[in-house]
Amino acid sequence: MNTLRRPLILSVAIAAALAVVAFVVTFVVVAAGPKQYEARVAVVATPKGTTDAAIQSFGSVVALTLPGVTDLVKSPTATDTVIHSVDGAPSDLADRISVGIVPASGLARISVTADSPELATKLVLALQQQALDADLLAPAGKLTSLGQPTVTQVAPDFTLGAGFGLAAAVAAGLIGFGAARLLLPDGDRRIRSALRSAGTTRPVAVLHSTETDIVGRLRVVQSAAGAPLELLAVEPDVDVEALAARLSAAAVPVSAGEGARAVVAVSRPGAGREVALATGALPDDAPLVAVVVSDNAPVASASARSTVSRNNTTGGVSGVTASAVAAAAGVPVAIESDGDDSRTTSTGSTESTSSSTSASTSAATDDPAAEKN
Repeated sequence: MNTLRRPLILSVAIAAALAVVAFVVTFVVVAAGPKQYEARVAVVATPKGTTDAAIQSFGSVVALTLPGVTDLVKSPTATDTVIHSVDGAPSDLADRISVGIVPASGLARISVTADSPELATKLVLALQQQALDADLLAPAGKLTSLGQPTVTQVAPDFTLGAGFGLAAAVAAGLIGFGAARLLLPDGDRRIRSALRSAGTTRPVAVLHSTETDIVGRLRVVQSAAGAPLELLAVEPDVDVEALAARLSAAAVPVSAGEGARAVVAVSRPGAGREVALATGALPDDAPLVAVVVSDNAPVASASARSTVSRNNTTGGVSGVTASAVAAAAGVPVAIESDGDDSRTTSTGSTESTSSSTSASTSAATDDPAAEKN
């Protein structure tokens, strides 16, 4: 997998997981709620007279009086009567009642909710009887029952739970994605942050070796810098030879490490510390202009990786970084190892060799035969 995409893929995975969890939790909470049933019954206004005057008077009475059914069935007198007459009636009956008036029809629908369909049916029939006994439309008309009550389950509402779950999933996913992108910065961000911390003020391009137009982009960088490019490997297992060959084949000027040049650091993904340390050792005539993140497989052998992974004693910097700093500064580096007797000096000789030579010379001096010769 391309390392450039790993933080993004991980952020998407975290956001998706949070979205699924939020949806499931919200849906389960809604679905686990207590069951509620709604019973509904209708009453309709009918005239008492048959003459034209009576019918005209009836229409005016219905228009003015029928909305009063809402206040009637919710009044304390009606609810107290129903609570005392129906076993198991809830004390908050008034809050469970709703009345719908159908315009220009003389029809009113009375609804009530309860914990069981049987109780809901008894309550709505008792409320209907309160409306009928009140005789609100007298003397022009009266209210009569229209059909039998219908009962439906209104809670838990699975459709509502799914809607709330989707809303919670979207919110959790967005929050999770944003938090993951902030807390899990990608390799490019770590490199830029390390360069800023090291005091780099000029813009530095961060490119990737797997980009299709990497040579063209480096050509633009070289042209803007006005100097040949020097490829600096800040880690030993990055492949700079292949990139150098591609640049040379495309006639992009490449420096041999002398004179004015523009440095392009080549590193593994996320190696911001190594890039910053190597950059700090660059001379003034060799500014860092770009960082190429090598997304290819490491090229160093297993023994080489084992050798350079050991820590040296140069300020606590790893042997990898110390080599990169020395290469950037143009000076040799001494790497000491406590695990054996050899020490690499700045001229490439070893103290073990010097010790062996001294021992041989001493032995030759003490040997009479050698002195005689």
